[in-house]
Amino acid sequence: MIAVELAARFRDRVASLTLSGTPLVDDDRRAGAVTHGRIDHVGPAPDGRHLRELWGRRRGFYRPGEEAALGRYVMDAPTVLDRVEEGHEAVRRYAMEPRLPQITSRTLAVCAPRDHYSRPSLAKFAAALGCPTKVLSDGHVAAPEQVP
Repeated sequence: MIAVELAARFRDRVASLTLSGTPLVDDDRRAGAVTHGRIDHVGPAPDGRHLRELWGRRRGFYRPGEEAALGRYVMDAPTVLDRVEEGHEAVRRYAMEPRLPQITSRTLAVCAPRDHYSRPSLAKFAAALGCPTKVLSDGHVAAPEQVP
């Protein structure tokens, strides 16, 4: 969303843009998000079980053998545990539709084949932006770590 906004706002400064796993956030997406609930929030527990809960919630995004990347996520998340949902909420509030036509740079939208958050809207997103798409050879939500 930050890249979309920067490219829309500073058209003369962005020559090209690659958007990876960027979902189209439109009215339909926002309506569905209301019932989705919190994604990464876990309440801190004195015995540390919240870290195991966070590991369990995120485990499905990483393949066997990618435990080091998952471990980095679980180590970083507690530094913002009280604010971890702010990013998801900001994405849901972002009015993307009027910003996409403002982007004039060459753009490519890429997505991992098993990214169930962004891939369903990839074609609609690309049509709204008027850009080509590429489905990566592998990966999930954590595609930048899985197929760099």
